[in-house]
Amino acid sequence: MNYPLPDAAWFCLRFSLLLIAYYVTGLIGLSIPFVETHITLIWAPSGIALAALLCWGLRFAPAVWLAAFAVNLSVDSSVPLAFGIACGNTLGPAVAAWLLGRMGFDPVMGRRRDLTLYLVLGVALGMLLTSSNGVFQLWLADVVTGQQVAAAWATWWLGDAMGVLVCGIPLLTVRPAQVSDLLSGSRGLELVTGVVLALIAGALIFLVDAGRESLFLPILYLPFFLLSWLAIRGGVGVASSAALLLSIEAVWATANGVGPFLSDNVHLSLAMLWGYMATATIITVLITVLVGELRVSERRLTLASVGAELGMWEWHLPTDTLSFARHALQLEGLGPMSSGRALKAVMHPADVEGFEREYEKHLGGSSELFEAECRIDNGRHAWVWVLIRGQVVECDSQGTPVKMAGTLIDNSERKRAEEALLQSQIQLRQSEERYRLLLSNSPVGILHFDRNLAVTYVNQRFAEIMQVPHDYMIGLDCHRLNDKRILPALQSAVGGERSNYEGRYVTSYAGVELWVSMACAPVTSESGDILGGIAMIEDITARKRIEADELRQREGLAALNEVAALSHLPLKEQLRKALQIGNRHFGLSFGIVSEVQNEVYRVMVQVSPADTLVDGQCFQLGDTYCDITLESEDVVAVSTMADSVHRHHPCYTLFQLEAYIGAPIRVAGQVYGTVNFSAPERYAREFDGGDREFMRLLARWIGSAIEHDQRRYALVASEERLKTIIENEPECVKVIAGDGEVLQMNRAGLNMLEVAGLDEVNRVGVTSFVVPEYREAFEDLNLRVLAGETGSLEFRLTGKRGHTRWLDTHAAPLRDADGKVTAVLSVTRDISLLKEHQQRLEYLAHYDGLTGLPNRTLLGDRMMQAVARARRKGSEFALCYLDLDGFKEVNDAKGHNTGDQVLKSISSRLLSVLRETDTVARLGGDEFVLLLSDIRNRQECEITIERILAEISQPVLIQGHPCLVSGSIGITLYPEDDNDPDTLLRHADQAMYAAKQGGKNRYSFYLPTAVTEA
Repeated sequence: MNYPLPDAAWFCLRFSLLLIAYYVTGLIGLSIPFVETHITLIWAPSGIALAALLCWGLRFAPAVWLAAFAVNLSVDSSVPLAFGIACGNTLGPAVAAWLLGRMGFDPVMGRRRDLTLYLVLGVALGMLLTSSNGVFQLWLADVVTGQQVAAAWATWWLGDAMGVLVCGIPLLTVRPAQVSDLLSGSRGLELVTGVVLALIAGALIFLVDAGRESLFLPILYLPFFLLSWLAIRGGVGVASSAALLLSIEAVWATANGVGPFLSDNVHLSLAMLWGYMATATIITVLITVLVGELRVSERRLTLASVGAELGMWEWHLPTDTLSFARHALQLEGLGPMSSGRALKAVMHPADVEGFEREYEKHLGGSSELFEAECRIDNGRHAWVWVLIRGQVVECDSQGTPVKMAGTLIDNSERKRAEEALLQSQIQLRQSEERYRLLLSNSPVGILHFDRNLAVTYVNQRFAEIMQVPHDYMIGLDCHRLNDKRILPALQSAVGGERSNYEGRYVTSYAGVELWVSMACAPVTSESGDILGGIAMIEDITARKRIEADELRQREGLAALNEVAALSHLPLKEQLRKALQIGNRHFGLSFGIVSEVQNEVYRVMVQVSPADTLVDGQCFQLGDTYCDITLESEDVVAVSTMADSVHRHHPCYTLFQLEAYIGAPIRVAGQVYGTVNFSAPERYAREFDGGDREFMRLLARWIGSAIEHDQRRYALVASEERLKTIIENEPECVKVIAGDGEVLQMNRAGLNMLEVAGLDEVNRVGVTSFVVPEYREAFEDLNLRVLAGETGSLEFRLTGKRGHTRWLDTHAAPLRDADGKVTAVLSVTRDISLLKEHQQRLEYLAHYDGLTGLPNRTLLGDRMMQAVARARRKGSEFALCYLDLDGFKEVNDAKGHNTGDQVLKSISSRLLSVLRETDTVARLGGDEFVLLLSDIRNRQECEITIERILAEISQPVLIQGHPCLVSGSIGITLYPEDDNDPDTLLRHADQAMYAAKQGGKNRYSFYLPTAVTEA
């Protein structure tokens, strides 16, 4: 198993390897000195040092310095001289390596830029530092004279440069991981053969006898061709390594007195050898770089044309020959087109004329580039949008275009994207408008707050719910709210969690207690940061009140169901349990069923605290609340007797019963007595209609039970009496079986359905009477009740004769003796009048009750819409404030009814004069506001206003008597005067007063300077 060396071991190994390689190659280089003993024409250590510092880092510079110091000591240099030269030999490669690293140099040298950086910074600049320092040190040590400095400097630089070229490039470009790939397969055999041939050619050149050199001079430059071949096939690493081996052959041969560079002058031999080696190395690197860039360019061009879906084409105009690149028609899925005529044949007929027009313009010199967008049949009965671009690339001797070339691009996706973008923009504008309308008209209050719980926005509905001025809420710190119950939900939202609160809440501004339902959620940025929170608040006070009423009704219905289930018991036990059920339902301590005979009140059955009442106990009728109940012949319910008209009744004096609810019992149509519940404490709330209805039904059931007992009817007779009670109910009571069949329905229900009997109902099914949009909810309610739940539903129903009404139903399960649900019992009431009242209130909230014109609230909304529309369209609108002149005199002289008729008449005239897109609103009294949309200029506005004044000044006939009024109108323009609706309305008001001061029956535009002077 192989274990990697630790970093320290690797450092030491590389440090030692660099030091030894530098030292050994330095001794070899100085064995053939060129100037004295310190300068040679081939200095391999420079290339080794630069390659090591580039690949391993500048931390190995001390190894270079130590090796250079040792080499210079070995040639009998003094310690100071060796020290100075070592510093220069280290500084040059270190500076070059640092600069190359800063410039983004790639040691692989796959680009001309990398080769240029290496030659300029590594070969030229870096070695300039080493040579300049070295010669300067030799001059200081009197090793060279002043006359020798120039020659010594040039030789030193050439030697260092040769080392960096010949040794540095192979060390940088050869990668061990690439060697196995290069030497594998037929390509490896080819490269090995090339290297061997280059070495054989070098041997023939450099190892021949000098006397026969003429035979080998023709092959002197053969290695250059072999190196070029290796550079093209194997890359710079293989070629530069082969050049290094060839250089070693040349150096060895020259040093041993053979080869074509041998001469009597050793310096001349080394100079020729240097030039040969440098040429071999630079040629291989340059060829590799150029070939690599050419391949990259070809690959990029292919990828660009395919990736960008560019189909390239050429068109020979004299012969009308059209040729495409092999992938061009594949991109668009088009069939072959060999000529311009064939191209136009598959082109959409509507696009041919435009294609030919652009073609003629380009050939005529009117356009520099031919460009046409058209549709082409792809052969599958589908049109492909393409963009054809081209240019004349060749002309004959007379300047006539001969050849065009260009590209063909599939534009179908772009066309679809453009249409999708247009559609999305339309949807975005619609969404923004819907969002604005949603906020303005939201039925729930919307509150936005920042991370510190400071309010940043509330809509108008929120201010209405909280009964607080809108401006009061902006900037309010929610921590300062008097009622802290909603704070946890708000804090959860800014903490990143959704939360809810439903419960009571006391407003801080008005101190009003409400029931609110609030849903809170965090508001985040696109990056997910929490910016604050938003709360949706709904006033559910009315709903809670209705729910409480409905709950009591459901509980009352359930209690009545319990009572109805007692019929199999003996009478007294029935009544006692019924009273217990009633006590539990009302929460009162006393429950009595009494019998009244000859002014004597007898307790028939009672449920009361111990040692207070007993069955059979008698009282004078006048000393009990029973006489009030019998006198009213209906339910009597008093929550607090001390605050009622009965506070002086003897019963209150004798027994101090504060809360009382009782109903007369009738047996066989005659008054039998009463059933009542009471307590010495005040009742927690006011008795409502549901409580009274409960007592009526309970009294009827008790009367029926007593009558049943008196006549000794069977259980079926008792059930029939209860059915009779339900039949007489003013609200619909029905029983529906599990299969949807209506088993029982009282007359009130049949009247709602506008049918004569149950047969008509079951023939078509009760669900068919329900308006379609509520049928699913109606059926779901019945299914839930059959599953054992209770429920309620508001829905619309259409009777057989077409009358539609709103109904509110409450349903509960009916169980058999085993407790199994067998049917659905529901009580339904008609709430159509309540719904109509709600719609009327909604109408009065936005329209003037007298004239039917928009009121101030709706005007504000119309002004906001006008501002948004004007901003979007870049148009203008006018806001006019109209006050009637002389109206007060008419109103005072002829009465308010006449004044109202005048206002209605003026309103009708204003509507008849203006366009449907304009708005006429009444603010109150005789003040109107006119919103004139899409005004193009002031003159158009003046024409409209003059027509309005003329129409107003016409006499108004009221019961044959003319009433004369006129108008003063103030006008302000958007956006000339301002862009805020409230400010515009104020400006129009100011301009109206200016019109009145100018003599009335006229108009005046808002003038800021006049307001300032005033």
